[in-house]
Amino acid sequence: MFRCFHDFNQLVIRNLGMTHRQGGGTRYSMLMGIDVSDGIDSLMKAERIQNNIFGCGYEDGEPRTFGCSIKGKFWSQSRIHDLTDWTAWCHRLGALLDNDTIPESAAFASAMRPRLIAVRPDAHPLVIHWPMSLLLSFEERIEISFGESSYPFAECDLALSNNARSGALKFDVRAHDKKAEFEIGFTATDATYRQTSGPPCRIKTHRHDRTMAESFADDAPQIDFGDGSFLIYSHLYVPPKELDLTPIMDSAIVPWDWTGTNPRIESQGPERRTDSVQYRVIQELKKSDYDIIFDDDGTGEFADVIAIKVRETSVDVLMCHCKYAGTDAGKARLDDLYEVCRASVEVSAVLPQAKTLPSEYDEPREASAGAWGVDTL
Repeated sequence: MFRCFHDFNQLVIRNLGMTHRQGGGTRYSMLMGIDVSDGIDSLMKAERIQNNIFGCGYEDGEPRTFGCSIKGKFWSQSRIHDLTDWTAWCHRLGALLDNDTIPESAAFASAMRPRLIAVRPDAHPLVIHWPMSLLLSFEERIEISFGESSYPFAECDLALSNNARSGALKFDVRAHDKKAEFEIGFTATDATYRQTSGPPCRIKTHRHDRTMAESFADDAPQIDFGDGSFLIYSHLYVPPKELDLTPIMDSAIVPWDWTGTNPRIESQGPERRTDSVQYRVIQELKKSDYDIIFDDDGTGEFADVIAIKVRETSVDVLMCHCKYAGTDAGKARLDDLYEVCRASVEVSAVLPQAKTLPSEYDEPREASAGAWGVDTL
């Protein structure tokens, strides 16, 4: 039954039910939170038998929830639009269950191990994400205010203000020229979110109108670190040792010839600067058969360049987010990498799979390869 989790990435198990023999009877345990980590270890040692599992993660790059029991019951909280979505889900599920090459331990192959922490992790924070509940509330009207000024949620950004490996974890909530800075603190059992500067920041939904700090305390943002772990509240989710986190930076980067491009100039502007990164990207996209190439550069944009291709049964959309280099040499500066990571999350609005950085990026330094350019989704 548990082969159905095979295609999940960055799986966070919310509820884990197990059975085991004790004396002359059978005992049942339901684990949640950080206790799930101990339960996974017991299952891997065959000390107990999994009975039911419910968790969330990513499947084909999309956020998913899923649960199953040993009796053959399957459920999900993910949205479906029509009957074809449900039948496709059933067919995909059936193919996994019928695949004898998938081990029964598939649910734990990529399951993150939660740990309760009282101090910040000893790792470089890469990017911070809005709480998933806000990202999935696209049908609701959500406003964030900075003092007397209010902005739609779609025009607001969440960004780390400190990428250092030590010191306080700080991040900003931004909208146009407004900014409120927050700091995460830790107690023995919990995490706290405190606004440290900027105009009073509040969030308004159809359910409540409260301070941004109160909202984060109830529904925390997620911070991804360079070692593949991520933080929600005071729970640090660590990838299992069995998970292959081989760096993919070299294989994922497609080098371009940037001759004639000034790495310090990002936007082509209304004058269409031919030495800008954005202009170079548009020229590259023109070599393909896109129907529309749209210059979307501006504050709060989805991407700097959007390319659209209308096909017979689908519409393909390519989003390109351009970034300029922080130095004239255009070398691989860690600060440039953080900017590209933040831009990727702003465009995709989904959590990436857990991955780590090459060892040479573990500390801020300069390398020979360029870290400026374009990120595409």
